[in-house]
Amino acid sequence: MANKKIFADLTELSTAAADDVLPIVDDTTGTPTTKKISVSNLMAQAPVQTADISGFATTVSLGNHEALTSAVHGISAFGATLVDDTDAAAARTTLGLGTAATSASTDFFPSSYSTQTYTASGTPLAFTLTSAAKNKVVTVNETSNVYVTVPTGLGAGFNCKFVQLGAGKVVLQAGSGALLNSYTPGSEIQNTTLGQYAEIELVPVTTDSYVIVGNSTTGPFLNNYSVSLDGTNDYVDYGVLGALNSVSAFTISTWIKTSTANRMVFSGGTSNRMSLLAAGAQVILGGTTANIGSTDYDDGNWHQITLVYNSGTVTIYSDGSSTANGSSSIFASSTQSSAFNTFRIGQVANLYYFNGVIDEFAVWSSALSSSEIPDIQASNAPIDLRSDNGNYTSSSNLINYWRMGDNDGGSGTTVTDLVGTLDGTLTNGASFTADTP
Repeated sequence: MANKKIFADLTELSTAAADDVLPIVDDTTGTPTTKKISVSNLMAQAPVQTADISGFATTVSLGNHEALTSAVHGISAFGATLVDDTDAAAARTTLGLGTAATSASTDFFPSSYSTQTYTASGTPLAFTLTSAAKNKVVTVNETSNVYVTVPTGLGAGFNCKFVQLGAGKVVLQAGSGALLNSYTPGSEIQNTTLGQYAEIELVPVTTDSYVIVGNSTTGPFLNNYSVSLDGTNDYVDYGVLGALNSVSAFTISTWIKTSTANRMVFSGGTSNRMSLLAAGAQVILGGTTANIGSTDYDDGNWHQITLVYNSGTVTIYSDGSSTANGSSSIFASSTQSSAFNTFRIGQVANLYYFNGVIDEFAVWSSALSSSEIPDIQASNAPIDLRSDNGNYTSSSNLINYWRMGDNDGGSGTTVTDLVGTLDGTLTNGASFTADTP
């Protein structure tokens, strides 16, 4: 009769060889007898699980750490071959995923990163992305802000990360034809790193169109360009500024720099025209001239001039203050039905061409108050007029805003209207320049 038990004090074997034996009870339903069986014979009796996945018919790479035989896993009936292959790239290719260098690179970042280095130069510091940054990390270590242009032509699926290592923020700007977007609760695109060690990413949506994600905020206001006029025949032509014809209130503001007196800053219309000269703050309507104060602006320095029209009265503000200027009632609403039918900056009726530089030209459909005027500048420099600032609360009434090259990349002949649809054309040699207030 077979033994009933094996004593527990037998020596334990931690590993077994193929020819080691184990006790086994044979013929348990007949005449049970204790016999022995080798480890290899026992494993040969283990059941094999099979399934019909012949449609997979491919080669699968598991890597050395999972170098298992098809017999052990019972996949001999799968119509597949299990390959011990440590090359992950080969596995991706076999499975139709592409090589390790390209698979998913058009949509996702890899599990490990390489970096791309650029040299920022100029004032302000800037550089332009190239396709070499695709799927890489761009680190920026500067104490001043660095402005990065995202051009067209970077290729489908281009993406990269930016890391701000220094105190200077990374500011992304779309080149001509490219589009940058970001989720933001406000009206401004969030295209700037928040601070040191912040990170933002360019995620492709379509070719040359991206979404910015990460530690981002709205970028700082930057004024890089203005329009230069030679005083001979240059001007910026806008056609008809019809929004100001026959209205009871409006405001026009701009920055000018000139060393020559009696030069036209802007004008509208022909017979009924409103014009502002750089000497004496003159306003002209239909041939009638009113000298509002005696302030001249031909000292070669930048000045902000604001003209406010309110129910027939015109007031000129100089550098945020009206103390050196007065008001005139010559511009009656009854005579302004065509006052802005030929709106030009730097010229009127082929006379009085402006000789100097003009920047940041804005038009509101309301009369800005005397308390708002000082706050449409900050520390004697322009601000972004699309956002309220201090006492300035009329950004919603801004109807035309020409930044004189800043949203046109400082090139070409078009002066884009940043809030309206009335673009201007640089005429007779007028050009963008880097001279700004």
